[in-house]
Amino acid sequence: MPLNIATSAITYFKFQYLQNRDKKMSQFMAYGDETEGTLFLYEVPGNLSKPFENEESHIANFWDKEIQKCRYVKERRVTMREEWNEQQKAEDIKRAMEEAKKESAEDAELEKELSEEAEYEELLLT
Repeated sequence: MPLNIATSAITYFKFQYLQNRDKKMSQFMAYGDETEGTLFLYEVPGNLSKPFENEESHIANFWDKEIQKCRYVKERRVTMREEWNEQQKAEDIKRAMEEAKKESAEDAELEKELSEEAEYEELLLT
């Protein structure tokens, strides 16, 4: 039986064992969506219907590792956000210091101009 893919979301899933004419057990999978009434029936191959040796423990280990990865990613996002915030603060401080330095340089230049102008006026008056 071919496996068809529906365009709507699967909302129903059921496995069923049936005996065929040769008295051999076959596993079928029924899936579909309950809203549009689409139902597909798929005969599960024998190699997929029986679990392999240690398959359950392998799957459990897989999910444990995935959970660990998800936790790590969540923790890493938090630390990266904190590092980014610290970097932003450092950049803000640096910008503020540069602006203050620029303003003090402008103030010093203005003061120098005023003092030179005062000296020039004094020269003219004497």
